[in-house]
Amino acid sequence: MKNKKGFTLVELLVVISIIALLLAVLMPALSKARELGRRTVCSSLEKSYALANMTYAAAFDGKFVPFSQPHSGINPATGSPYTWDERWCENKAFRKYISVSARVEIADGGWDDAFMFPQELRCASQLIRDPMKYSQKIFDAEGWRVVISYGYNCEQWRGNGRLTDDSTWWPSDKKYYGNSQAGVKTPAQIMMFIDNNYYQARYERANPDLWDKYGEVLEGKINMGQTCYRHSGGAVVAFFDGHTGYLKSNEVFDKANIPPRSNIRSRKPHPLWDIVTSDLRY
Repeated sequence: MKNKKGFTLVELLVVISIIALLLAVLMPALSKARELGRRTVCSSLEKSYALANMTYAAAFDGKFVPFSQPHSGINPATGSPYTWDERWCENKAFRKYISVSARVEIADGGWDDAFMFPQELRCASQLIRDPMKYSQKIFDAEGWRVVISYGYNCEQWRGNGRLTDDSTWWPSDKKYYGNSQAGVKTPAQIMMFIDNNYYQARYERANPDLWDKYGEVLEGKINMGQTCYRHSGGAVVAFFDGHTGYLKSNEVFDKANIPPRSNIRSRKPHPLWDIVTSDLRY
């Protein structure tokens, strides 16, 4: 009887070792390629946000969608005028340009729908398994839910200089708080949108230490509005001229230029963030 030929145990172990070695070499490259693809999709999405804002400006006398402005009309949930200022992601004209189909007004008169952006308008690297659970901490702290991938630059330096009640973000005088095409002198350098876990992007919250500590996790007001360095230690940025780019964390935030909460104007202007610098004291 002829002996059957087969692999010896040693030969099998050698083959398995070679396969394991190849996987160890290839997996980082595959992960890098996958993330590069996600970054490309993210860049395309942010560009659509920027183009929607430019379309808005073309339709509204050269004014970009304001970060905040008084609500107009009557809240159908209450039959009374709105009691809160309208944020950019509630703006119906902008939502139309960005193709957000979800309604703004909801039964209890809150903001839930306005700040819950659909998956197709969120960064692919923002991995959220359960959007409602993810936003629950915001709901507990603020009273509305937030699932959003990009924050709007609101470092406009027009308020009192305090982070807690600066009128740039909370315009008690009920005026328009936004930027005009004529007012942004270097649109190719000034950031419009950036990877974020909230609807407002502020220089103080771009500190990469927040990202290193919390990642995407929302911890009440601790890291709401932080810049998210989701893409290999960097973030995708959309500029006021409509183009997008990728910046590493040290290009977005200068750790030697951290403002104290009591006086945000004490830092030096940052060429990426500061749209209005004439009032900045440094």
